Order: sequence, then C-alpha cells, then structure tokens
Amino acid sequence: MELSEYDISYMPRTTIKAQALADFISKMAGMSIKDTSQNQKWLLHVDGSSTTEGSGVGIVITTPQGEDLEFAIKFGFKASKNEAEYEVLVIGMRMAHEAGARHLLIYSDSQLVVKQVEGTYEGKEESMVQYLQQITDLKTKFHHFQKIQIPREENVKADSLSKLASSLEDCRIRHITIYYLPEARIPLVVQPITTGEDWRTPIIKWIEEGVLPENRWEATRLKTRATRFIMGMDIVGPFPLAAGQRKFLLVAIDYFTKWIEVEPLACITEGEGRRIQEWCQGLHIRQRFTTVAHPQANGQVEVTNRILVQGIKRKLERVGGNWAEELTSVLWAYKTTPRGSTRESPFSLVYGTEAIIPAELGLPSHRVMNFLEECNENLLRENLDLIEELREKVFLHIQRYKNIMINFYNKRVKSRSFQVGDLVLRRVDTLRPVGKLDPTWEGPYKVTSILGKGAYELEDPEGHPLSRPWNVDNLKKYFV
Repeated sequence: MELSEYDISYMPRTTIKAQALADFISKMAGMSIKDTSQNQKWLLHVDGSSTTEGSGVGIVITTPQGEDLEFAIKFGFKASKNEAEYEVLVIGMRMAHEAGARHLLIYSDSQLVVKQVEGTYEGKEESMVQYLQQITDLKTKFHHFQKIQIPREENVKADSLSKLASSLEDCRIRHITIYYLPEARIPLVVQPITTGEDWRTPIIKWIEEGVLPENRWEATRLKTRATRFIMGMDIVGPFPLAAGQRKFLLVAIDYFTKWIEVEPLACITEGEGRRIQEWCQGLHIRQRFTTVAHPQANGQVEVTNRILVQGIKRKLERVGGNWAEELTSVLWAYKTTPRGSTRESPFSLVYGTEAIIPAELGLPSHRVMNFLEECNENLLRENLDLIEELREKVFLHIQRYKNIMINFYNKRVKSRSFQVGDLVLRRVDTLRPVGKLDPTWEGPYKVTSILGKGAYELEDPEGHPLSRPWNVDNLKKYFV
C-alpha cells in the first residue's frame, strides 16, 4: 500500500517449474526454426537427482539444427529419485512441445521409468500412477514419441546438470559462466619415455607369434606368466528375480589362478557389445568367441558356472529370492578351496598366502597364535615376492594334469576321417530347436574339401555349398 502512490506494484515469483518453462519459451521465441515438420527429430536427454541437500533435474534439448539447450532445475520440495525422474520427464516433454517438437526421442538412464512408460513394468504407487497419466496425456501431442534407456556414461550432460541443481542451496535463478583452461598455470615436467623392449616383450611375442626363448627353463617360466593374462567370460541365467530385477550373472575367470569375479545384472544389453569391442581394441585385448554348439571351447568357465549354480541352489532353500546378496559367501567358499588342477586355492595363487577363514579364528592354529600386526605388512610383501616360485610349481602340476586328461580322453576317441566325394550325415544344427521325436541327423551331404584338423566343407544334394565348414565331431559316414 505504501508503494502504490509511486505507481509501484508487487508481484510474487512464480514456482520454479513454471518460471523455468516461461524462461525457456522466452528464449525459444527469438530463435528461427526452419522447419518443425514431424520428420525432424528432436532429442531430449533427462536425468533426476535426489540427495540430502535437496532434489533437482537436468534437461538437455537438442534441436534439429544440432543446438543444445541446457537447463538445471532446483526443486523447492523434497522428491525421491524416482519422483525426480518422472518430474524431469514431464517438464522436458512440455518444454520440447512448446518449442515446436513433434517428433521426439527421449533418452534416460532410469530403467524403472523407461519400462513403466513402455508398459513393461507396472506403476503401483499412487504418485507413479499420476505421473504416468500425465505422460500419457502429453504423448498425444506428439506425432512420434519414443523413450530409450541408455547407460549413465552416455547421459553425462543431463546427469551433471541434475547434480548441480540438487546441490544448490536456494532456488533463485542464476547464470553460470563456464570457461575453458587449455593448460596449467605452472610448467609441466616432461618425463622421458623409453620404447625399447621390456619384461612384456617376450610375453607379447609368445601370445601373438608363438615365439619362445631358446632356453627351456626360461620358456617354461614365460608360459607360466603368459597364462595369467588370459581370462574366460560367460553369462549365466536367468535366475529367479532378485532385488533390483537382477536375474543374470556375468562371470569372468582367470585361466591360471582360477580367480573368479561375478557381477549380478538385471539385463544383458546387446548394444553394449560394440562399445566393449572398441574398448578391447583400444587396449590391444584380443577377443575370441565360442559357439553354443561347442561349449568345450570355453570349458574353464563352464565348469566354474556349474560350481556357482550349485552354491546358489543351496542358498535358495534358505534365502529365496535374495540369492544375489549371498553371492559373496559362495565366492568366498570358491576362492578359498584348493582346485584339483592346481592343488592350491585361487586366493593363495593371487596373494601368495592362504586366507584365514572364520572357523580358524576360534582354533589355536599356528598362524593365529603367532600373529604380529606390526610384522604382518612386511610378511605379506615377502609372500608376493616369492609367489613366482609357487606359480611355477603350479604350472608344472597343471601340465601333468592336462596330460592325464588328454590321455584319458584319447583312449575313448574313435578316429574318423573322410575323403573328397564321400557322403556323410550332419548333426542337426544346435541353434535350431529339435523335438524329442525329431531326427538328430540330416543329409546326406557330399565332402568337397578337406581343411585339416577335422574340418570339412560340404555341399547339399543339389550341389549348393554350405555356408561354413563342419567338424568331424558333427559328421558320420552315410552308407547307401
């Protein structure tokens, strides 16, 4: 009232969401958008953040011309992580529509929100149902609408903006200036790098070219060390659903020490394969893929998978669907148990000493009674210095163990070979489902070429060659 005589009126600030939307529309009004037809794609990257300091979201809208519009919105109310993900989706869709988008691709790293919007998962909470209804209403305003889940690493911009918004102490609108510093303000010290041969060179030559040192003992030691740079990987599942929708296991095992690492996953995404291949190529890691038709090629992992599944089955009787939380105890039992091929536990081959299991703490064992904490660190380092001797001993035992297995297997193998022009039957492709009463062999096929090591090229009765060679293990003689 006191200011009215000066023609000054007071208008309260609107809510932060409405203000951000108004500012966005005001900014977009000055832009010249050439064409907003339904064939032009608009991209929307969103992410929500909820911390003890507060909640906020990040939005990145990419126009058809390639311009990025970035927003960080601080919430004036408390919201959970999932609520923040839904809020940013609703706000982002409204912003994109007001800007003229009709063909919208939305990218989010929240699996729950993406699956609920698609209808794969059901929204049970009342707040989730209300958000889903708003999103359904907004979808009708677009000619084309698609929601895509991406890894967090591909949603860096929106993720950074959401964390910035949630960490702000107040809700006032501000502009943040970002500069680029190309180099440090202090001189950099250049360290000389030598590119000559080092300890890795003989190992690389052995793995890539099969070249061994002339000295027999050095060759044996080299094989021992080179084996420790080979790992096998596999996917196990599906298991009963655990917390976080996890139902698969990603298993990796070191071929020499038998050390195992396991990661429970909710889904196995096919799109990650290309990125992993590029990552391996950048580090000069060679990948070799095996076929489901011949799992023996990855036998080390297959054996480990059986041990893991047996351990998980025992836990399922007691913990039910919480098997993922019991993986630690299953892995601990595996890592501290001596393996038949090495006579040593994976733990001892990695750290140079055996682990003290919980049962040993209550027994008057030599290690427990003579433990000195002040000397423990030095003793552990000494074990790592002496571990090469243990590994060389284990390598020799592995070679003897392999020879025994080879001789045992060869006694049961019946040698078979075919000549060019022979007619053979081929085992039905493993990738093709076969019923209980369906034939397991098909043909006849004609041998057209001998490739060596039991591999043959075949052609069908019409004279058409098959797309790939076949191993003698999947062939047998056809008698007319």
